[in-house]
Amino acid sequence: MYFCFGTSGQKFSPPNRWLALCLVVIVGCRSFSGKGPATSEIVSCRDQWQQGLESLQQEQWEQAEALFAGAVKTCPEDERARQYYADILWQRGAWNEATQQMQSAVVLSEGDPSLLVRLGEMYLAQGYVIEATACGSEAMSSDANLASAWRLRGDIHWKRGFQQEAVDDYHRAISLQPETPEIRLRLARIRLAQNDPLQALATLHSLIDATPSVEISHEAYYIEGLIYKQMGRFEDAVHSFHEVAKRGAGDSNLFYEIANAELHCGHPELARRAAHIALAWDDQHEPTRRLMGAIETTEQRVAVKATRLPK
Repeated sequence: MYFCFGTSGQKFSPPNRWLALCLVVIVGCRSFSGKGPATSEIVSCRDQWQQGLESLQQEQWEQAEALFAGAVKTCPEDERARQYYADILWQRGAWNEATQQMQSAVVLSEGDPSLLVRLGEMYLAQGYVIEATACGSEAMSSDANLASAWRLRGDIHWKRGFQQEAVDDYHRAISLQPETPEIRLRLARIRLAQNDPLQALATLHSLIDATPSVEISHEAYYIEGLIYKQMGRFEDAVHSFHEVAKRGAGDSNLFYEIANAELHCGHPELARRAAHIALAWDDQHEPTRRLMGAIETTEQRVAVKATRLPK
């Protein structure tokens, strides 16, 4: 069982570690005398991870991580403590350790389908497609109507270049769980990659129209901007990209897109301002450096036309 811990997955948990893990599963928070669970330890563990969840809500990341780590240390048998600890480690960028913790959570939960999907997502993000596929297959064999498993399968197909299969999987996921904005975002991205901006826009707007404006993600507006760009609707693209910036999600790529769209709108001065911001984020951002040349050419052309106007 748990075939998602395959050969390349041994990077995270070689056989000797899994032997130790098996002992943890058997022993966990129990004494070797077999007297049953150490209730005080279990209560302490749950108190710690519940406090960790409260810290997460307050965006106290370091405190939350310390509480989850303490919960795992107090009771290694608690799969929820392992799950929460894995997620916060992942957010911090400690991918290997996060994957190990999620592997443990899967084993301790006896193959909970949702945890298998989460582990599969971690594998896929690191390029371990075989392990991710195995995790998704195991999850679906346990629960064929699990929307997140179909989403993972779609992500795997997309990663492997099977776009239509990915679209089919995402539609199945939506049919099982209609309130899944992240899947609609994925569908919109695929349609955009397929040079089908009308379908991409329809998919995206089905999400935006059903979501309160304050809850619309910056990614949704960014994709909308890219769609408008592909359609040649640069004024609309500028508006969408500025919505991303308003949500504090700016980077060199975003301000490059703003500069590019402004230039196509015939606003070289605004394009230059946005390009300067992009280069402030990354002074080696090659697309922006190339765009600066086009901005300068446009400004020179405008200046020449201005000198030819009758006085």
